[in-house]
Amino acid sequence: MKAKLAKPKAKPGPKAATLKIKGNWQRAIKQSLAKKKPPGGWPK
Repeated sequence: MKAKLAKPKAKPGPKAATLKIKGNWQRAIKQSLAKKKPPGGWPK
């Protein structure tokens, strides 16, 4: 009888960030998209 080989486990990715929006989410999305890009660009 052959021994079973253990399968390598896949590494899970980082935990997803949770963003809580207070109030009307549609208005909050419009406000966030209306903001100008920072002069140095977005942080990486």
